[in-house]
Amino acid sequence: MGVAVSINAPNSFIPRTEDVELPENDPIEADLTDLPIPQEKWEKIAKAFHLLPSHIVKAIAGKATFITSIPQSIHDDGGVGGLVWPLWMQIATTSTQGPDTFALASTHIDRSHLTLAVMIGCSVKQINRVRSLLEGAELAITHPLLMLGICAELQLDRLKNLVEDKVTECLETTRLLEATRREVDPSQDTHRFKGEITWGLINKVRACRDGSKRAEEEVNATKRQLAKALPPDFASSVERTENHESNDSNSKRRGSIHSDINAPSASTSEPDFDKEDELPTNFTAMFSERFADIFAQFEGLVAECRISVEEMSFAADIVG
Repeated sequence: MGVAVSINAPNSFIPRTEDVELPENDPIEADLTDLPIPQEKWEKIAKAFHLLPSHIVKAIAGKATFITSIPQSIHDDGGVGGLVWPLWMQIATTSTQGPDTFALASTHIDRSHLTLAVMIGCSVKQINRVRSLLEGAELAITHPLLMLGICAELQLDRLKNLVEDKVTECLETTRLLEATRREVDPSQDTHRFKGEITWGLINKVRACRDGSKRAEEEVNATKRQLAKALPPDFASSVERTENHESNDSNSKRRGSIHSDINAPSASTSEPDFDKEDELPTNFTAMFSERFADIFAQFEGLVAECRISVEEMSFAADIVG
């Protein structure tokens, strides 16, 4: 159930694993770790891409949203002296809640500005989304934040669909509650009901509340994990950018981005974003602004969940 992508060859995708069909029984859903390639080939890919195969398997097995960055280094002669190549490794996986689950493992080689990645479980729609993000982005492809950016975009698309489904369920339940609202019959000056409140409707209200709450928690967990995976200085600048956007202070925001990103990093293992004549500063600023926008949209999704539940609860209180 996987997709392997070399960023320099974005059309080299491994087909997605199909579910196992059983006669007269429900199909067995393929897991994210079910790859349609032999294990030895997967191990060769992991070695060539400098991945951490055991780490991503453990992350997927956790069945919870998880995003992390791991600074590493390799020697060009197998580890005995010689030059050291800094690497920046990322691992991410979604929870099993909702549609469009996926996982990824990537390695950015700082010396050559090369990113290699394996994406697992992507749907055809997600594959096309990745291709569209890569098309016409030759310079951005060399940036260390490339795969975290792609991960964030796919997570945002996924969470939008998840929240939209939960909001729709709440709105439908609200309409059912309103259909049972007591009304006054003007001809007889008596009260009557337009419908009946059943245990099925009560259970539906409870299920909608629980589902919306889980969706809200999924959005918040994704935001926390993504912020954790960003380098500390960069994450703090994104947070300030998000806050400044809410206060409509774009000029101050841009100043804080450049000052923080160009400041010395606390860890020499983390990638140097804006090396002179190598990575244009404006690309780092663009990544920062886009991450801030995605974080703001996460907050909007949380608000949508809460508003839809509040409207449904208000209708339930009136009926009750």
